[in-house]
Amino acid sequence: LLLSKILPPKSVLALGAVMPQRLQHASKLGASSITLAHPDETFIRQVAEAPQTQDLNLLTKSDVISAAGGDVSVFRNSIDRESGLVSAETLKPLWKNLEQISEASASSVTLATFTAALETKPNWLLLDRLDGLSILEEAADHFGELDVIYVRTKRDDAQGDLSSSDDAISVLSANGFVLMARGPERHPALDTLLFAKDCAAALSRLANAELELEAYRDGKDSDAEKRRMIAQNNLAALEELYADLLAK
Repeated sequence: LLLSKILPPKSVLALGAVMPQRLQHASKLGASSITLAHPDETFIRQVAEAPQTQDLNLLTKSDVISAAGGDVSVFRNSIDRESGLVSAETLKPLWKNLEQISEASASSVTLATFTAALETKPNWLLLDRLDGLSILEEAADHFGELDVIYVRTKRDDAQGDLSSSDDAISVLSANGFVLMARGPERHPALDTLLFAKDCAAALSRLANAELELEAYRDGKDSDAEKRRMIAQNNLAALEELYADLLAK
C-alpha cells in the first residue's frame, strides 16, 4: 500500500468494533503501538485474547468517547458491531430487525481529551462508528497530529446521529485531508472512507530537491553550487516536517 509508505502508521487509535484482523494489518504496515477503545468490556477482552493480536503492542481501554463528553447513553444492540452510542431506533432504517438489548448511562470524554492522555499520540485513526463524524468535528483542532483517517459512514443523507459520506468528505476536506478511497460495506447503504493528509505540495518539493541533488552529483548542472545549496535547503526543511517520509 503506497499510502503506508508515504504516511506510515506509527501509532494507531481504533474506536468502535474494530476487528482483530484489521489491528493485525495495521501492525504489519508498521504501527509500533495500537490503542483500541470500546465501551463494551466483553468485546475488548475478546479482541485482546484473539490470536491475531497476541504479538501486537496493543492497549485496550473501555473509555466512552463522545462528541461533547459528559454523561451519555450506551446501547447494547442485537448486532454487536452496532452497539455503542447510537440507539437501535436510530439504526432501524438500516437494520429493520435490529433490537435493543440494554441501555446504560456512562461518563464519556471527548476525542481530544482521550488522546491527550495517551503516552503515544496516534497518527492513524480507525473510526468504526456510524456516529464518528460528530467526534471528528469536535476534534478538528487536533487534526494536525493525524495523517490517515478511516471513517465508517452512511452513504446517503445524514440521519440523527448517523454520519453521511458527503458530510465526512466536506468536513475532512476543509481540514486538509483528501479522500483516497471509498470501500463498500456488506450493507449497501454504508461506506468506509479512507482519508489522508494532503501532502502533495511536500511530495512535489521533495521530488524537485532530489532531482536537483542528482543533477549536481552527475555534473549536469551549469550552476552546480547554487543548485546544491537550494537542494540542501529544500531537503533540510522537508526533513524537519517529514522525517519519516525522507527515511523511506
